[in-house]
Amino acid sequence: MGSFDHPSLISSVQDDAAKPMLWSPRPAVSGCRLSLDRTLSVPSADQTNKAVIFVVPHASDTIECWSGEDWVPRPLPYDLGATQTAKTLALDISDCVTATTHDVFVRNVSGQWEIKFQEWGSTTARYSGGIPNGPNFHPDGLGLFQGRLVAITPHPASSGKCGSIQPDWLYLGTFYTSAAGKVDDRSPKRFLWNLFNQVPRPFLVRESTASWTYSGTTIRQANASSANQVACVTGLTQYVAVRVMMGFGNTASDFEIGIGVDSTTTFHSNGLVQYGGGNMNLEASLRHAALGYRTYKWNEHSPTGAAAATIYGDGGADRMQSGIDGEVWA
Repeated sequence: MGSFDHPSLISSVQDDAAKPMLWSPRPAVSGCRLSLDRTLSVPSADQTNKAVIFVVPHASDTIECWSGEDWVPRPLPYDLGATQTAKTLALDISDCVTATTHDVFVRNVSGQWEIKFQEWGSTTARYSGGIPNGPNFHPDGLGLFQGRLVAITPHPASSGKCGSIQPDWLYLGTFYTSAAGKVDDRSPKRFLWNLFNQVPRPFLVRESTASWTYSGTTIRQANASSANQVACVTGLTQYVAVRVMMGFGNTASDFEIGIGVDSTTTFHSNGLVQYGGGNMNLEASLRHAALGYRTYKWNEHSPTGAAAATIYGDGGADRMQSGIDGEVWA
């Protein structure tokens, strides 16, 4: 797809619930990225069912940490051998329950690195009890301390409300578990999100069925297949861009496609839904203000049900390919 604005360039927009998307300052306090590969900050290969998250040097090997008096750049630890092999920080997530969202925090106390995760109240909200207003709290549920996003102590844990900020725990990013103790970072499932040093992470799902037919007026997932979707997690509210392209035929039919957000029975109201009749190609797109874990589903139906449309996946040939794609900055 075409290029999209980096979310950090968006200063004030409205999401579908008319809530302001407020961006806290992002100073260059970390030159590192969260990664599921021990040595690559932006792995090109699919990362599937990984039980460890690494902090890997990207622009630099330093992270600013709170010393009790000031923010001090701290280099990641290194072996002192001739090769200077990096000892990247590692976070074991094997105890995390499946289908849960978590934040990652790091601190350095007296030269000793510590890294931890903290579970959200739900997959899309950090605290069910709401976030207090004030200069010490970001509206998406993090603490604000001297321009940095930091941890908040849940208090009490059972209430879902948040307590005081923890300035020594610097926020690095967010992940969503694709299985118990596992995380994916691959084309259909971008489940690891970075606050610092973001890069565009692509989505792509191709429909491999040659063709199928549908005349129902009820909106459903394309080809009645749960595989026709992409998903991601974001730690702050930001845009996710998604697009569907497909071809269909039958001159007596009409057909409509769109993108559902966490839904297989609706088209999202902020997206572009495309309708057509006869033989043609259709394209639908969506820019969605996302927070937490969200799924984007390729949906379809016939508005009138006049005749069964034939929808082409790959058409049994190399010259066409239907599917859903997009990107998230993470």
